[in-house]
Amino acid sequence: MKSEKDPIDVSTVQVPERPTSGASVVVVGGAVVVGGAVVVGGAVVAGGAVVVGGAVVVGGAVVVGGAVVVGGAVVVGGAVVVGGAVVVLVGVGSVELCAAAATAAALPRSGGGGAVSRNTKNQTAKARAAMAATTTPTTLRRIAASPLLPFPTIVRASHCSVRLGRGLAPRVPSMKFGIFYEHQIPRPWEDGDEHRLLKDALDQVELADRLGFDHVWEVEHHFLEEYSHSSAPEVFLAAASQRTTNIRLGHGIVLLPGGYNHTARVVERINTLDLLSDGRVEFGTGESSSNAELDGFGVDRATKRAQWLDHIDAATRMMVEEPFAGWDGEHLQMPARNVVPKPFQKPHPPLWVACSQRETIHLAATKGVGALTFAFVEPDEAKFWVDDYYETIASDECVPAGFAVNANMASVLPLMCHEDEATAIDRGIDGAHFFGYSLGHFYVYGQHQPGVTDVWAEFEKNRSAFGFDRATAAQKDVELRAQLKGDEGVLSLRGAIGTPDQIRPLMRQYEEAGIDQVIFISQAGRNRHEDICESMELFAREVMPEFKERDPAHVAAKQERLAPAVEAALARREGPRTVDPEYQIDPAMLV
Repeated sequence: MKSEKDPIDVSTVQVPERPTSGASVVVVGGAVVVGGAVVVGGAVVAGGAVVVGGAVVVGGAVVVGGAVVVGGAVVVGGAVVVGGAVVVLVGVGSVELCAAAATAAALPRSGGGGAVSRNTKNQTAKARAAMAATTTPTTLRRIAASPLLPFPTIVRASHCSVRLGRGLAPRVPSMKFGIFYEHQIPRPWEDGDEHRLLKDALDQVELADRLGFDHVWEVEHHFLEEYSHSSAPEVFLAAASQRTTNIRLGHGIVLLPGGYNHTARVVERINTLDLLSDGRVEFGTGESSSNAELDGFGVDRATKRAQWLDHIDAATRMMVEEPFAGWDGEHLQMPARNVVPKPFQKPHPPLWVACSQRETIHLAATKGVGALTFAFVEPDEAKFWVDDYYETIASDECVPAGFAVNANMASVLPLMCHEDEATAIDRGIDGAHFFGYSLGHFYVYGQHQPGVTDVWAEFEKNRSAFGFDRATAAQKDVELRAQLKGDEGVLSLRGAIGTPDQIRPLMRQYEEAGIDQVIFISQAGRNRHEDICESMELFAREVMPEFKERDPAHVAAKQERLAPAVEAALARREGPRTVDPEYQIDPAMLV
């Protein structure tokens, strides 16, 4: 067992055999060379200063037993530890530059626990300049358990330059995983099929909870037969809450325009579910854009965005104000009432909004809510969305819709994992394609006769013409992408359908792009319950562990990085209101 005086075991640091282009990480005869700093048998040689089991001051940084301590931040072999958060920097040229990196990463935090005091403007400027001069490729390192790092941690170094003018320190990417339900059931179906569909889905959620998946997301849709039979997500999630322990229960999403749901009723249901689940609810909202739903509930397409903006502001106030001080908006009018019960999570469950294009993602950031990107986006494209999202969170544009900021971005992909690629394709590709085709049927190109149109039959006939060519998507021995390209350049949806060894690098690409959560679509089309369960088990066993291992450090570092931006954003939000002390509800009957 290590004592408090033991140095970090540098032999556990894993680096590539050959550095990627531009990297300065090399292993030479047991010595680790990191951008000019050499670690040999516990001795550190950097910029002419030598540290051998003693302490020395190098450029204002104190080096003790191989660890660099800078203003409360600890730098270990290029890893910056700030208040429990770990930021790995690869290609650091000297101890002094490590010190600058630590200063740049050190963000103020309320309370104790190794918090770093606020930097002076001069210190921050120097640190950012040093960090901006150090742009490195991503490299994976493992740091051993030690007095400084109480658990084995895997972290990635990426985005090592500070965004000047935005106030965000380097990002340490990692990722969570969720599962997603529309409750699809293609025609023809018989009595008992919908019953079995919902029961199977509950079994899958229970399994996902045991396997360590982080979220389950349930939609709200109406009248979209075959595509989605999920018209009462609050009921399904309440059932799931009683069969699970840890998995987060996501509304992905609740329809907020008043024709679908009165805002107070939405809040009452969300709060009740939050209490029943011991605080596991994620509150996603949106509008929908299908004619079947908008016309069915008399929701005006031209004003649905304005309705969402009006209602989400009122909803969060109903959750925190006691009593709710009333609302006189363009699309919602309601007198003062105490909306009960109040949620388990304070001030309220994390907020999300459904997004399908970059403009909506930007809107999500201006409102300080998570972005549920229901689009099959490639990792390189996702990075542009992520960068704009987090830059906006850190800007004056961010005026939160709620009383907490939920800075997260999620993306969806089909999933079917099997050790044999051909089996994965056979089990999953048709379901994934039906998901995409049926979505387009109701939202873009389909003409629908309620109770008559057979969407599955049309899919089988027309799939290739609408971007769901089976032969293109079923290519073998390929690098997985959201969409694969055919011989004539035509794209076809693929996603995470393949072997663990194919899916793992795809997940790493989304992680590197800064996606916070990948949400998997497995219950789609005619995909079999048994295949879905087997796929989740294999993914959890063979792919998920490395991402799980990185996650604690990611979460801590992210909280530290965003703390000043979140504090500034919440200061722009008008606080809870109070009710006129003379206000009272008149009796129903006057005697």
